Amino acid sequence: GRLALDVLDSTAVTRFRVSDVLVAQATVARGDVVGWSMRLGDDAVAAVAGAVCDAEVHAAGPLAAEVIDLCESTAAEQSRRRARERSRLEATEVVFE
Repeated sequence: GRLALDVLDSTAVTRFRVSDVLVAQATVARGDVVGWSMRLGDDAVAAVAGAVCDAEVHAAGPLAAEVIDLCESTAAEQSRRRARERSRLEATEVVFE
């Protein structure tokens, strides 16, 4: 599918459409519980895996705690990567007076 990518112009405080981006999305059912996921790009397998994990957590299935741990550790690693990248880029910042 496609998803509209909007950006906020902070000076004019207006949103404008930059582009449409390709996404893969999936919905799965686990009994009465529905899991949903969306990924940038065309990785349908990853989208299905995300939907399965979503359903597992919402159904309080036997692997829910492991899924939550995986999500938390992934989020922490992403945060560390972003912090390293910000630190690397700060050295190149130009300040105008």
